[in-house]
Amino acid sequence: MKLVAGIDIGNATTETALARLENGRAVFLASGTVPTTGIKGTRQNINGIFHSLNNALEKAGYTIQDLSEVRLNEAAPVIGDVAMETITETIITESTMIGHNPATPGGMGVGVGETILVTDLEQAPGGKDYIAVVPKSVDFEEAARLINRGSTGSRQVTAAIVQRDDGVLIHNRLDRKIPIVDEVALVDKVPLGMRSAVEVATAGGVVEVLSNPYGIATLFGLSSDETRQVVPIARALMEAARARSIQGEILDVGCGEGYYSAQLAQALNLPLTGLDISKEAVRRAAGKYKGYQWLCATASHIPVPDGSAGLVMSLFALTVPQEFHRVLAPGGYFFQVLAEPDHLLGLKSIIYDQVTEKAPQEIPELPGFTLEETVPVRFSFTVEGRQVHNLLAMTPHWFRISKEGAKRLEETPSLTDTASCVLSVFRRD
Repeated sequence: MKLVAGIDIGNATTETALARLENGRAVFLASGTVPTTGIKGTRQNINGIFHSLNNALEKAGYTIQDLSEVRLNEAAPVIGDVAMETITETIITESTMIGHNPATPGGMGVGVGETILVTDLEQAPGGKDYIAVVPKSVDFEEAARLINRGSTGSRQVTAAIVQRDDGVLIHNRLDRKIPIVDEVALVDKVPLGMRSAVEVATAGGVVEVLSNPYGIATLFGLSSDETRQVVPIARALMEAARARSIQGEILDVGCGEGYYSAQLAQALNLPLTGLDISKEAVRRAAGKYKGYQWLCATASHIPVPDGSAGLVMSLFALTVPQEFHRVLAPGGYFFQVLAEPDHLLGLKSIIYDQVTEKAPQEIPELPGFTLEETVPVRFSFTVEGRQVHNLLAMTPHWFRISKEGAKRLEETPSLTDTASCVLSVFRRD
């Protein structure tokens, strides 16, 4: 037997997956998640690595001496999620995020616009904002001159991405100050002609707008469905499923409009059945995500054969352990997401006349299941304008809100709130 650990260092968390290799097949044993220590890609990450590794080993009943191999990811500054609390400069292009910490960036703030080579600025059409991409072939004086000449009338340069260490030199020569990220070695990988955003934090500060999904949504004018694509809950579900090599059908109990399970099914190329007691929610899910089965049914009587599912999901919905155990194949998984007491408390205090204070959720012991992992998901955010409405549309409160509550929300120009929940991963015995 060979015991192998894979470790991923993220900006917010460091995660270990522990597996036993038998006959060329990896059998998942346990995982460990701890807060990342230090800035991603630095030696300070080592403490977090050891804590995460020991966490997983302890759960599986092994010690570090039992390990045959440890595989560590390259802590590169290219990230595909929004947990960027330790990143001070960020570029977002399409669905890609690039974050790093150059020693001397230029300017500060947020810039949104279409990426364009700095040498093409003067020929670019007006009526748009642009982000100038400056390769190393263009020196700082020429870059500043081109940005100044390119910013005129209805054509404005809102930010710059620079390959050389020239951020301050360019910034000092600009007529209108903009955020500049420099020392971007792979500047040729930045897609051109793409609507993008750049944020540079103040000295000693951190990225605020591009580090939370609702800030990104507000900048890019995303719909409620599009906003969900950058929410950490979806990422936590995806990581938990991939770490366990889920096989078989996904069954989403209390599926709502089906967003999370449909994204998971598409990513894992697995069949999906979603069920909900709301006919309207099922109708919407069937309209949006074709090729999957959507049913109007209850969690107590799931109309699928015994042992037919590889994964059962219940997000902010009812848990019926006996029925979930029946429909799951042996060794299958149950993903449960429960809201913490302060989850969307700001939103609820606006739309409801009275909000009942709840006790913290306790992870239940489920007969026939073994709890493998709990993953806390918590982040604060601010929404403005129509994003306040989009936030409501992403929640079950959309179907419960009164006319008075809807009116109060409509009169709310901005909302700062906290999303707080726990993902629990259970394995069927």
